[in-house]
Amino acid sequence: MKILTVDDDPFFLEVLEAMLDSGGFKDVTSAVSAQQAAQIISGAAQPFDCAFIDMRMPEIEGDYLCRWLRRLPEYHDASIVMLTASGKKEDVQRAFMSGASDYITKPVDATELLSRTRQIALTGGASTAGAGAMADRSGVAEQREQNYFDPVQIEGVKRSVKLDALANYVAQLSRSSENKLSVVTFHMREGAELHRRCTPEEFTRVLAAAARAILAHAQLPHPFIAYCGSGVFLIVSDTAAMSPDQREAIEAAINDELRAKGLTDGAGRAIKVTVAMMESHRLGGRTEQQNVTAMYRAIENAEHETLSIRLGLLST
Repeated sequence: MKILTVDDDPFFLEVLEAMLDSGGFKDVTSAVSAQQAAQIISGAAQPFDCAFIDMRMPEIEGDYLCRWLRRLPEYHDASIVMLTASGKKEDVQRAFMSGASDYITKPVDATELLSRTRQIALTGGASTAGAGAMADRSGVAEQREQNYFDPVQIEGVKRSVKLDALANYVAQLSRSSENKLSVVTFHMREGAELHRRCTPEEFTRVLAAAARAILAHAQLPHPFIAYCGSGVFLIVSDTAAMSPDQREAIEAAINDELRAKGLTDGAGRAIKVTVAMMESHRLGGRTEQQNVTAMYRAIENAEHETLSIRLGLLST
């Protein structure tokens, strides 16, 4: 696997390279600044499979380099891991906002580093966490041979990330008892029918419209949203209490906006989108694994409800 490491401390780069070498990762190129990294990337005959980037660097910081990388087609799905001495929530959020796949705090533990790197290698360098393309771009990513049950990355929607990146975000913030997170799911009742009748481009436009409406009206503190497949969206945010009446009002506002958009398919037929909002749950586990498991359980519950709705429609 071809790895790029970027840090303004040459000694740390040597330590990082030695750690990677001890795990059998020999093809490592290092850069001491974002500018040098950009030159190396631009001149590389083959793209790097993975990049470890220091968050805090003089002149151009790591999150700006990450954003630039994500704009390059060959790095759209590459694994980008941010390294920093800070575990503060705002820095973690900043890293994932820039498109990072994962986040490791310094001092770097060799066992943790090699574990993450081996996981990346298992996927051939494709991002195990994915990364939300957070840059201000219009449109959505083309759906590449995805079926209805697969997660899809939504581009052009601020605070949208891939599902696995969201799991990494939850894991990172779960390491501090001060960070309180909640999860809430939304599902499109007509999702399966829309996936069947729409082209991939039309379906991803529907996903983007739904994600924007959800973020606009849920108004949760510091949210990240992911599309999980099966018509299900997941938001992870800071903990926020919400009554049934509030959920009902949010759901109505989302659906009013989607109706007002007048979405149509390529044949000019109206696309009906109805989003249901599930109950919010606080992630109160004692360990990061417990919280990540609770996050995926919320998705499963939403998928079960979606399946129940589909079976009910088929039986009528």
